[in-house]
Amino acid sequence: MRSLCIFMFIAMFITNVLGQNKRDTSLVLFSKNIYFENGQAAIDTLQLKSLNLFLDSLQKINGKLFAIEGHTNHIGSQSYNLQLSASRAKAIRNQLIQHNIDSTTISIIALGKDHPEWSNKEEKGLALNRQVKIKVMKKFSLRKIKGKAVDSLISKKDVLIIARNQFYNDTVLTDDEGKFELNVPEKIPLQIMARKKGYLTDMVEIVVDENTNEVAIALLPIRLQQSIQMKSINFVGNKCIVLPKSIFALENLREQIKINDHFCFEIQGHVNAPRVSSLEVNKYMALSKARAGTVYAYLINANIDKTRMYCEGYGHLKMLYPQAIYEREMSLNRRVELKVHDCTYVAEKRKTFDEERYLKLSKSKSFIQMEY
Repeated sequence: MRSLCIFMFIAMFITNVLGQNKRDTSLVLFSKNIYFENGQAAIDTLQLKSLNLFLDSLQKINGKLFAIEGHTNHIGSQSYNLQLSASRAKAIRNQLIQHNIDSTTISIIALGKDHPEWSNKEEKGLALNRQVKIKVMKKFSLRKIKGKAVDSLISKKDVLIIARNQFYNDTVLTDDEGKFELNVPEKIPLQIMARKKGYLTDMVEIVVDENTNEVAIALLPIRLQQSIQMKSINFVGNKCIVLPKSIFALENLREQIKINDHFCFEIQGHVNAPRVSSLEVNKYMALSKARAGTVYAYLINANIDKTRMYCEGYGHLKMLYPQAIYEREMSLNRRVELKVHDCTYVAEKRKTFDEERYLKLSKSKSFIQMEY
């Protein structure tokens, strides 16, 4: 009996303590809407073609699950619309099965007219509510991670921590010591960001597994004349095109600039040209200006007041890794930085700032001088 009690205690410990560090969940990878004619459950030719193209694009994804939601507009009785939405959902399910998708991976639900996405007061809304929503999901293992917002100047309480990738998005506030915990997908790239008024923080990208240690997020106080390196905003070599993995970093920068509307700044563009003499800086100046212009254009389009900023290109004069050999070092040399200035200073600089030139360069596809 005593041995049995000890065994049960150990089992409970493993379940309640160790088991909390890892669990599974299904996350939405992609979604697709298929629309129907009024009162119809048959898929028309154009919608069928669109559905088949969508299913073809998923063929290389293993372990996918499908959740199908049938919807209608508000015309007709409750029972009529429930039956109609069920028929629409079944029509999509049958099409998936014809596409050699295992029926056991498909779930359907008929929602009738109870969950309209659009207003039924206009014809457009009526048409858009006659739909089936297809959600493509996949099971991921979630692992608990711990982290800390690092800064020695003031309280680190209530820093907003954001963890996200293309499938997942969650937030948490730090405690009095700047600590936080999150359950995040493991073994896929994850971006972690922090937001607090008075600070700018760069994005951290990690891949979580059983060896992941505490994640440190550096809080950088906004001070005049301070240069803040945005190492997570990187570019394709010899181009002013932001790398796909840096899109979240641009969004993060945009939101931080919005909440910190009390400061103005210079956008500095940089390139990678290791072991090249500083006398050759003119060869790389256009590219560095184009990169600064790309971020400038993005922020303007995101409704950031352009009078708060101006651009400058520095060629290869301020590389983080002047002797770069590895791709990671080269990628970090292809970057932008922000330098904080008094808004009066920025207003003065804008008098001679050639905005049109920077915006024109930001639309260039490539540059004659090849970057290393």
